[in-house]
Amino acid sequence: MIGKILGGIVGVIILLVAISIFNYLNRDLARTAIGKAKTVANDDVEIAYWAISPPNASSDPTNSQTDTKITPTVIMIPSLGRPASDFNELAQSISEAGYPVLMVEPRGLVNKTGLQQPDITLFDLAADIEAVRKAEQIDQVVVLGHAFGNRVARSYATAYDDTCLATITVAAGGLHEIEGKTRTALIRSFWAFLPDFMRKPYVRHAFFADSNPVPDYWMGGWYIDVSQAQVRATTQTNVADWWAAGTSPLLVIQGKQDTIAPPKETGDAIQASYGDRVTLVTLDPAGHALLPEQPDKILSATLNFLGNL
Repeated sequence: MIGKILGGIVGVIILLVAISIFNYLNRDLARTAIGKAKTVANDDVEIAYWAISPPNASSDPTNSQTDTKITPTVIMIPSLGRPASDFNELAQSISEAGYPVLMVEPRGLVNKTGLQQPDITLFDLAADIEAVRKAEQIDQVVVLGHAFGNRVARSYATAYDDTCLATITVAAGGLHEIEGKTRTALIRSFWAFLPDFMRKPYVRHAFFADSNPVPDYWMGGWYIDVSQAQVRATTQTNVADWWAAGTSPLLVIQGKQDTIAPPKETGDAIQASYGDRVTLVTLDPAGHALLPEQPDKILSATLNFLGNL
C-alpha cells in the first residue's frame, strides 16, 4: 500500500516536471516587436531598439517642427526583465497620431551584452538610451518608462536634462521596497518553468487588477538574467539621485490597484514633491501592468500631455 502511494506521488511529480519542461520549451520568450529593428553600440554594449515612424513621415530623423510647435520623438523603456514589445499597441497608436517612436530593448535581452558589469547603475542604463538618441540624431526626446523602466527614464531625465523635453511614467515605483506577498508574486512571475495555472496567480497579484484579464503574451517574455542586472543597477543607485526626473514636465500614470507601486507611495508622493511640474492620472481598475489593462486611457493621457508640450 505504501509503495503504491509513494509510486503515485512520484508519478504526479514526474508529470508536473514534464508539464513544466514542455511549457518552458514551447513558450515564445516574447512576442515580436513592431517597427524597424536597429542596433547601436554604447561602448562594448550593443543596444537593440525598434523604430516606428508616423504615416507619411519624412526621411529626416530629427524632430519635425511646424512654426514653433515641436513634434517630439517618444522613447519607450519597458518593465523589469520584460521586452519592448509590451509597448506595441501604445507605440502604434502614438505613431499614428504623428509622433515618431523608439522602443528600446533592455541591455542584454537580445544579445546578452552588458549584463555582467559589476558596478552597473541606473545611469549606465540611461546612457544606453542616450546612445539611441544620438544614433537617431534627435535634438530632444520624451522618455516614457513602464514600471522598472520609469527608473531608467527618470535617470535619463536627470542625467540628460538638456535633451529631455519631458518624462512619462507608467506605474512609477522605486521609493519603497516591495515586501511580503507582492514581492513573492513578483519573483515567481519570472518562474517560466511553472505551468501557467500555477504561475498566473502570481502574475495577476503583482501586475493586474483582479477584474482585468492577463493576456497570453504576459505569460511569456520574462528574462531573469536581464532582471538580475537591472536589480543590481537599482541597488547600486541612490534613489535621491534620480527621483526628481530632472526639471522638465512629468506625466505620472498610475493604477489604483497597483500592489507593487501603490498610489500613495508613488504618484501621489511625486505630485506632492514637485507640484506644477507633475500631471497625475490615476486609472481604475488597473494594477502595475497598466499597458494591457487601460490602453485607451493611457493613450489619451499621453497624447493630451504631448499636445501641451
